[in-house]
Parts: sequence; C-alpha cells; structure tokens
Amino acid sequence: MLKNLEVSKQPPPPQEAAQQAPIGEKMTMSEEDALRSQLEQCWDVPIGAKDVENMTVDIAMVINPDRTLREAHIVDTSRYNSDTTFQALADSALRAVQRCSPFEVPPDKYNTWNTTTVTFNPKDMM
Repeated sequence: MLKNLEVSKQPPPPQEAAQQAPIGEKMTMSEEDALRSQLEQCWDVPIGAKDVENMTVDIAMVINPDRTLREAHIVDTSRYNSDTTFQALADSALRAVQRCSPFEVPPDKYNTWNTTTVTFNPKDMM
C-alpha cells in the first residue's frame, strides 16, 4: 500500500481564485488513494542514489478540466539547483506526473483538484 505520496490542496493562482471549491466539497480518501496509486505506478525511484530515502519532493500541478496535466513544477528550486541527488529524485517525480496524465480524479470535483501539490517520498519504497 502506498504511504509515500501525499495529495494536498494548495491555494490556486490568483486568476483561478473564483473557481475554488465550495466549502465542504473535497476528494474522498478513496479518490485520493486512487490518485496515489496511479502516481506510484508511474514513478521510477532512482534506487542507489546516496540518501535518496531521506528526501521528499513536492510537485505543484495545475490540472485541466479534462484531467490532463496543464503544468507541473518542482517546488524547491533552490535545492534542485544545488543538490544533484535531489535533482535526480525531483526529475523522476516530475516525469511521473507527466506520464500519468490524465489523472484518475472525479471530473465533477474539478475545483478541488485543479491545483494540487503532491509529495513524493521514496522512504517506504526502499
């Protein structure tokens, strides 16, 4: 069972603020589990890299209404630019979200998942 990905809602960019989900509307645990499972299958962790099991990578995503990836970026660019091991892990996480599009999320809850940050943590996979 996947314990190494966390889906969390991030504040949307200013132009999307009007599209925020109504209070009380959110993804269920089983819907989040489906997304975690999908992303886990797309992720190739760089095994053997020094200390990779002690790192986590946050990938911020903007998702289109048709559930395809509009954009994704690595949140910690400072570490990305200074740590080659982190860079390898972050690149693998970014490839995973690109590979997995379209996402297994409920189409009727677009305003809950249109901007999402996913935390990739390889610790439990090793």
